[in-house]
Amino acid sequence: MKRLFVSMPIDGGALEGATSYIRREYGLRTADPSAAHVTLLFIGDFPSKRVPALGDALAERFREVPAFPYELRGVGRFPAKGGPRVLWAGIRGEGFRALHRAASEAVGSAPGDFVPHVTLCRVRKPLDPSGFLTEFDGASFGEGTCDSVQLMESILGRNGARHVLVRKFQL
Repeated sequence: MKRLFVSMPIDGGALEGATSYIRREYGLRTADPSAAHVTLLFIGDFPSKRVPALGDALAERFREVPAFPYELRGVGRFPAKGGPRVLWAGIRGEGFRALHRAASEAVGSAPGDFVPHVTLCRVRKPLDPSGFLTEFDGASFGEGTCDSVQLMESILGRNGARHVLVRKFQL
């Protein structure tokens, strides 16, 4: 079995202002900027022998989605109420929902609730994120073009997950 997800890579360096604020103000470890991505669909455990067929199904669906511009803008948290477990940067672009839908269809599941975002950190202790949310409310972290997506394997370890590229798809 492989633990899989579909993502769009981004330049995590654009988020340095927000991540340095989190480290300075909250003392939290932030996500590795070299692994920054938007998770389009978390697949979870998937049979290793079926991965090539999944890759082919994803390639077929992604051919229908053209490249599109995006903007990293604003911040948020999950969940919206109570203690936060994730602090994130928002990402806007017309094609994210189409990519989520295409990935869901390739896996054979119905598209679910989807909030395009880049995880900045996971929160494991009580904290009030209001300073962070106020400081970066509406902030623009940069723009780019989504012209490829990736099927990734997530390998869990003592120091968090390590992500390994399984297959890349050009849009």
